[in-house]
Amino acid sequence: MSKILVYSFYNQRHISFQLLDSLTEPVKKYYLGNINSLVKHIVAEKYDYILGIGSMRKGIKTMRVEKKFRNLRGRKPILPDGEPVLLANWDLSEQDLVVESENANIGPCNRSAYLLLDAIHKSSLFTKLAFLHVPNDFPIEKAHSTISNWLAGFV
Repeated sequence: MSKILVYSFYNQRHISFQLLDSLTEPVKKYYLGNINSLVKHIVAEKYDYILGIGSMRKGIKTMRVEKKFRNLRGRKPILPDGEPVLLANWDLSEQDLVVESENANIGPCNRSAYLLLDAIHKSSLFTKLAFLHVPNDFPIEKAHSTISNWLAGFV
């Protein structure tokens, strides 16, 4: 059985929090408050798969699988000596209801995925990581069903 971690940011008003809250075993859930704690956790636990879920603005009709994460937080680098770009290594782009994106922006979602991928590389882990953005007004049942079906294929 694969070890799977799904994480999201701790904000009860966002769909990403609600989706994470609705997932059941055998998925390990992590509500992100401190990224450094999560980095230590994934290195220690050696997950097979990690899925990050973030919320995005309303009015978009599809969920978005992020492919590229930049070493930027605002105008400053996340890691001064880090690679300029890290790529997601778990491909979920061929799923229904999602589009592929190469622009994770430069906010907390980009930062969390970038730092986790950096830790995966530096620790020589075989962990696969994907990050999914879900519009805040996306039907939660549809998002839950899609995510649950993905994860069931890897358990």
